[in-house]
Amino acid sequence: MAVLVYVDHNAGKFPKSAKEAVYFGSKLAGEAGTTCTAIAIGADDDSELAALGNYGAAKVIKVNDPRIKGLDSKVYSKIIAQAAQQENAESLVFANNINSKHLAPRLSVRLKAAFVNGVVDYPVAKGDQLVVKRTAFSGKGFAHVALNGSGKIFGIQTNSFSPEASEAQAEVSSLTPELADGDFTVTVKEVNQATDKVPLTEASIVVSG
Repeated sequence: MAVLVYVDHNAGKFPKSAKEAVYFGSKLAGEAGTTCTAIAIGADDDSELAALGNYGAAKVIKVNDPRIKGLDSKVYSKIIAQAAQQENAESLVFANNINSKHLAPRLSVRLKAAFVNGVVDYPVAKGDQLVVKRTAFSGKGFAHVALNGSGKIFGIQTNSFSPEASEAQAEVSSLTPELADGDFTVTVKEVNQATDKVPLTEASIVVSG
């Protein structure tokens, strides 16, 4: 029953939030006595993928399909669901960002899994439930959420966990997803992305005034 972590990337480079998600997934897997597997869609640099082992991934699945031109939540969620079934994963982990807010709800329905986002601490088992601490009221407070059932999806809050890197390397494998041409209903015309600044969600310190 592996833990599956979806990792975002920018041209094959993984941001801090992705490494935090892998680290969280590895700790979750350790508590469950299983392994952590990461999945990256559209990344093909095996050295970068294997380096996710530094943060606890035992295995990294890479998915490449020439029809994938950008984030399409319908296609991505179908791919991640197939990977979850292949790895027999009952727990999925995402960084809590705009991509996960598109993907996690779809996967919650598809996999019939409980979903909680804004997670700021590791879950605690209480009987047959997992209790998770998450942000509430736009970060002004916290809530403790009890998750039932076998399937669980976690969206972890950026900068809530401090990964401890090791020298471990992950095994890299490929997945060829079962996708029909009719699955591709979104066309990405253009992507505008700032490359000379640290994204707000990746910043360790934010100063406003």
